[in-house]
Amino acid sequence: MKKRYWIILLAASFFLWKYVQYNKEKAKLPSRSSLIQKELDRRLISYTKNVEERCREKVLEEAKTIADSIAFDMAEALMLFDTLTRPPKPSKPEKPELLPLTDSSAVSPLLPADNN
Repeated sequence: MKKRYWIILLAASFFLWKYVQYNKEKAKLPSRSSLIQKELDRRLISYTKNVEERCREKVLEEAKTIADSIAFDMAEALMLFDTLTRPPKPSKPEKPELLPLTDSSAVSPLLPADNN
């Protein structure tokens, strides 16, 4: 009989110990509202990050367009006031006068012609 009481006492203490451990673990788990709040905060941070990134890209694109137009305008203005312009194209020279040939002999063939 004594052995039976020891087994019951041991089983009861084991279950009591497990119950205490379970309550400690349950106490460590966050509540549902805190989980919802954490997820809400994470999504809010993600959303603001995405909005800021899109806004930054839009601003950079507009700044790039403005900078390109300013650079183009400056280059155009420099071309107007450029002192190193090309010289004008030279005019064609006059055609030389053809001199008459002094040799008036008849032209003969270089090789004899074969009439075969």
